[in-house]
Amino acid sequence: GYHPDLKSRIVYSFVLISFLSTIYEYISSRFNKSLQQLSIKLEQAATTDPLTGLLNRRGLEQHLLAEEWLMSNVWLMDVDFFKRINDEFGHDLGDEYLKALADTMSTFFQGKPVLISRWGGEEFLIVLNNMDDQSELANKLREVLGLASVRVSDGQRKSISSSVSIGVTIMRAGESITTALGRADKALYQA
Repeated sequence: GYHPDLKSRIVYSFVLISFLSTIYEYISSRFNKSLQQLSIKLEQAATTDPLTGLLNRRGLEQHLLAEEWLMSNVWLMDVDFFKRINDEFGHDLGDEYLKALADTMSTFFQGKPVLISRWGGEEFLIVLNNMDDQSELANKLREVLGLASVRVSDGQRKSISSSVSIGVTIMRAGESITTALGRADKALYQA
């Protein structure tokens, strides 16, 4: 007593439901992928300094918590007389100079167990894991950073002569970065 078209209607309904389910799954997976990519970008934006591409405070703290950094060396570095660079050459060139410093530091420490962050303004925080002879390495870094240069708008290459001061301390096992940073800040003030 069934209608003769019932079989074909059931088959067409099944095909239509399968087609719509496939489209739904495809759209859902694309949405999830884009959501994951957006989440990764937001996480990177939250942990990276937009000017230099180095870690920011939050990013450095997350890296320190995620890994065991026992007996690490903490360097707090400040560009001496940075205000003079901004006043003499302008803030855009000052920003370019900070980028040049960041690139130079990244190259200098390449392959070493290190975290480099822009701590604020012209201050950088460097955490080195179990490296010997910190004063010699810090002096080499100071020499290399003294050679950093940027291009001015007229195309000439100008070398900005500025030194950096570095306060060095050891972060002991179980000690917070804040405590070690306080000692590094005092050492930086003395430098």
